[in-house]
Amino acid sequence: MSGLNYFSKIALAICRVGLLALPAALLAGEARVYNINVSQPAAPVTRGKLDLGGSEGKGGSIAVNSFYLEQNGRPFIPVIGEFHYSRFPSQYWEEELRKIKAGGITVVATYVFWNMHERKEGEFDWSGDLNLRHFVELAQKIGLQVIVRVGPFCHGEIRNGGLPDWLYGQPFEIRSNDSGYLEHVEKLYGEIAQQLRGLFYRDGGPIIGIQLEN
Repeated sequence: MSGLNYFSKIALAICRVGLLALPAALLAGEARVYNINVSQPAAPVTRGKLDLGGSEGKGGSIAVNSFYLEQNGRPFIPVIGEFHYSRFPSQYWEEELRKIKAGGITVVATYVFWNMHERKEGEFDWSGDLNLRHFVELAQKIGLQVIVRVGPFCHGEIRNGGLPDWLYGQPFEIRSNDSGYLEHVEKLYGEIAQQLRGLFYRDGGPIIGIQLEN
């Protein structure tokens, strides 16, 4: 038996089994009629249920209603793509962000990996490939909005989910409401806030969202 004939017989057998599985009404040519009732009025769109959104100085706004997002009073569907600035040479950020926008992305999301910025306790680094502010300013220049994912735990397929090694072995529980842990988190968030000053949506900047934890 040739290989072609062998596979042809297998295909025919599969087709026969498939036909046997079809409903009798379909094989007999009988049509089933489905009715859809659209006479009921659509549910009203309500606003103000969620304390989300905001406005910026030039009259723009972002809001969340009971059905969808709105930007400047119109339905808004963000197309979000991830780009982790600290994982890519900074001299190529602008080129890559332009590619992202050309691909149809409207919002770029990025992690702030704590263990990249505070490798040693108390010593923060925001220079070079870790220059968060420069990255966000480039996104604004290109016309992308930004969501900053500030952790402290990020996951992101990085060591400890982005938590610095020196946190471990301390006399407090990590990723908890332990005051010792939260004291370090507060310092991290203070540093991030300094880097992003003036770049939030309310200030006319591109940052439309902040994500805590993961």
